[in-house]
Amino acid sequence: MSSLRRGWMQVCLFLWPELPELILKGVKKLKNFVAGDIQSVKAITPELRKKLIEDIMLQHDRGNETLGTSIRRLRLEVTGFDQATFATMCNMSIKALYLIESDKGNPTIATVDAILKEFGLQLGLAMRATTTYTPSESPPVF
Repeated sequence: MSSLRRGWMQVCLFLWPELPELILKGVKKLKNFVAGDIQSVKAITPELRKKLIEDIMLQHDRGNETLGTSIRRLRLEVTGFDQATFATMCNMSIKALYLIESDKGNPTIATVDAILKEFGLQLGLAMRATTTYTPSESPPVF
């Protein structure tokens, strides 16, 4: 090990004595996360996964489900993850995920895209389930 690297390690350990324990905990969490991910993927076939995602998209497009409900269904039905694991995977807090799923939060587009990209989806525009405006053939007269 180079003296520079050894010096940095000594500085890190001096400033943060619990660093080795945190690293070991992080490795253990990562192993549990990967094991959970592998277990979840084994429990669902690619065909079923695709059908579930298509159904969730369809229900959302028709206006039968809110964005939060759709995200919750994606998390539970497609991955089987609990909120803590899924929030970690999406790099967000559990509370933020809870607020989004319960339609109480006000997430940014980037946050919603970060969640949806885990399923190969992205946020986009779609026609409303019930149209409130229908253009007439002749322009309105004022």
